Amino acid sequence: MIEDEEIKEDEEFVEVLYNCCYGGFNPSEKAKELYIEKMLEIDKDFNNEHFNMYFVDRDDPILIEIFHQLGVEKFSGSHSRIKSQKIPKKFKDCFDIGEYDGKESVNIDYRKYQLDRIRDILKNEEYSNDEKVIKIQGTYGSPETQGNQWFPPNPHPFV
Repeated sequence: MIEDEEIKEDEEFVEVLYNCCYGGFNPSEKAKELYIEKMLEIDKDFNNEHFNMYFVDRDDPILIEIFHQLGVEKFSGSHSRIKSQKIPKKFKDCFDIGEYDGKESVNIDYRKYQLDRIRDILKNEEYSNDEKVIKIQGTYGSPETQGNQWFPPNPHPFV
């Protein structure tokens, strides 16, 4: 989990929903109904017959909106207590949901983040080879050379 003191105030964030008790991620029937209603407003062809909340991204903006609209108690279904965790936006594609007996945590895959950054640097044709080397070294450098990059002191041991 990301500790609040590690988050910089001027950073952009995304919210991720997770279940903080044993039992599993299970939004309430009201939350599911509202999600389907909003999806049908956006996409008339949305197939709600075989809809399953399990396949909705945990950072889905519509899901997050409904979570804030209903609040924790009304959003959470049976055997769940769903909460929101903010993560820096730059990690949006690098998080996963860890789970043990239905109790979940939001984890960042820092190696994936670093590899994605390196891939982006290498693909950028505006950088010379020397600039690419410097930027890649900054990705793996010491905390003193990383500037305002956000890396927690203890990454999750399973990623």
